[in-house]
Amino acid sequence: MTNLFRLRYEISFLFIAMMMGILAFSSARELPEPTFEPMGSAAFPSAIATVTVLLVLLKSLQLFVTPQTRPEKENENKKEKEKEKETETETDSSRFTRSLVMLSLLVAFVSMTHFLNLAWWISTSLFLMAAMSFLRKPAGVTPLIIRCLVIVAFSLILDYIATQVLYLDL
Repeated sequence: MTNLFRLRYEISFLFIAMMMGILAFSSARELPEPTFEPMGSAAFPSAIATVTVLLVLLKSLQLFVTPQTRPEKENENKKEKEKEKETETETDSSRFTRSLVMLSLLVAFVSMTHFLNLAWWISTSLFLMAAMSFLRKPAGVTPLIIRCLVIVAFSLILDYIATQVLYLDL
């Protein structure tokens, strides 16, 4: 019974989100053409509307394509979660320490870009490598090298999108 109520609310939310995305997209198309800017004022609302519509479509596919869970499966999932909670021994002080380290990594990232004038993709790569290595230790040298290469590629792609597509001065 609760699945029917949940499904009804999810469909209603998806419908409202889709209408908002379509409305934002159509409103952005009515904005005047730019005279001096390469992108214009309609670029950001169009991008947000496109992302909204794509996410609604993905959620709709997930909602209607994936099979519904059975009550037995839900009970198994609850039991597994309870076991995870019992085995979890992380204390409040270690959580505070992890949060403090992540905050200091973020401050170091901002300092590298702002005060040291390091290239944005370099500081982003260093920040992501440090954060990911801190949160989950690599299993060996090969996964570490693969992780570093993916992070550098991701940072370069972000830098390209920010500077060449969005015309941000990083």
